[in-house]
Amino acid sequence: MKYTIYEDPLTHLFAFVVLPRQFVEGDEVPAVAIGRWFGSREEVTITLGSLLDLEDLGQDPSWEDVTRIEWSLPCSLH
Repeated sequence: MKYTIYEDPLTHLFAFVVLPRQFVEGDEVPAVAIGRWFGSREEVTITLGSLLDLEDLGQDPSWEDVTRIEWSLPCSLH
Protein backbone atom coordinates (compact mmCIF):
# COMPACT_ATOMS: atom_id res chain seq x y z
CA MET A 1 0.00 0.00 0.00
CA LYS A 2 0.96 3.61 -0.41
CA TYR A 3 0.40 6.24 2.26
CA THR A 4 0.86 9.95 2.74
CA ILE A 5 0.83 12.07 5.89
CA TYR A 6 -1.69 14.91 5.97
CA GLU A 7 -1.73 17.93 8.29
CA ASP A 8 -5.04 19.74 8.68
CA PRO A 9 -4.27 23.44 8.09
CA LEU A 10 -6.84 24.60 10.67
CA THR A 11 -6.37 22.20 13.58
CA HIS A 12 -2.74 21.19 12.87
CA LEU A 13 -3.68 17.58 13.62
CA PHE A 14 -2.09 14.83 11.55
CA ALA A 15 -3.40 11.73 9.80
CA PHE A 16 -2.17 9.20 7.31
CA VAL A 17 -4.11 8.60 4.14
CA VAL A 18 -4.13 5.33 2.20
CA LEU A 19 -3.48 6.06 -1.48
CA PRO A 20 -4.56 3.95 -4.46
CA ARG A 21 -1.96 1.38 -5.55
CA GLN A 22 -1.61 3.06 -8.96
CA PHE A 23 -1.00 6.50 -7.36
CA VAL A 24 2.10 8.33 -8.59
CA GLU A 25 3.56 11.60 -7.38
CA GLY A 26 1.71 14.49 -8.96
CA ASP A 27 -1.68 12.73 -9.03
CA GLU A 28 -4.53 14.43 -7.18
CA VAL A 29 -5.00 12.93 -3.71
CA PRO A 30 -8.47 11.38 -3.52
CA ALA A 31 -11.00 12.65 -0.97
CA VAL A 32 -11.16 10.23 1.96
CA ALA A 33 -12.60 10.03 5.46
CA ILE A 34 -9.91 10.20 8.14
CA GLY A 35 -10.26 7.32 10.59
CA ARG A 36 -7.86 8.61 13.23
CA TRP A 37 -6.24 11.99 13.94
CA PHE A 38 -2.88 12.29 15.71
CA GLY A 39 -1.63 15.20 17.79
CA SER A 40 1.87 15.36 16.34
CA ARG A 41 3.83 14.48 13.23
CA GLU A 42 6.05 12.24 15.36
CA GLU A 43 3.06 10.23 16.61
CA VAL A 44 1.62 9.64 13.13
CA THR A 45 5.08 8.79 11.75
CA ILE A 46 5.71 6.17 14.45
CA THR A 47 2.27 4.62 13.92
CA LEU A 48 2.63 4.57 10.14
CA GLY A 49 6.10 3.04 10.44
CA SER A 50 4.71 0.27 12.64
CA LEU A 51 1.93 -0.43 10.12
CA LEU A 52 4.50 -0.64 7.33
CA ASP A 53 6.47 -3.13 9.44
CA LEU A 54 3.32 -5.29 9.68
CA GLU A 55 2.94 -5.13 5.89
CA ASP A 56 6.58 -6.19 5.47
CA LEU A 57 5.76 -9.24 7.59
CA GLY A 58 2.95 -10.14 5.19
CA GLN A 59 0.11 -8.99 7.45
CA ASP A 60 -2.78 -6.79 6.37
CA PRO A 61 -2.90 -3.92 8.94
CA SER A 62 -6.29 -2.83 10.29
CA TRP A 63 -7.62 -0.01 12.50
CA GLU A 64 -7.33 -2.41 15.44
CA ASP A 65 -3.59 -2.45 14.76
CA VAL A 66 -3.56 1.37 14.82
CA THR A 67 -5.19 1.31 18.26
CA ARG A 68 -2.76 -1.32 19.54
CA ILE A 69 0.24 0.65 18.25
CA GLU A 70 -1.14 3.88 19.73
CA TRP A 71 -1.28 2.31 23.20
CA SER A 72 2.35 1.24 22.87
CA LEU A 73 3.59 4.79 22.13
CA PRO A 74 5.55 6.55 24.89
CA CYS A 75 3.25 8.54 27.21
CA SER A 76 4.87 11.80 26.14
CA LEU A 77 3.36 11.32 22.65
CA HIS A 78 -0.27 10.83 23.80
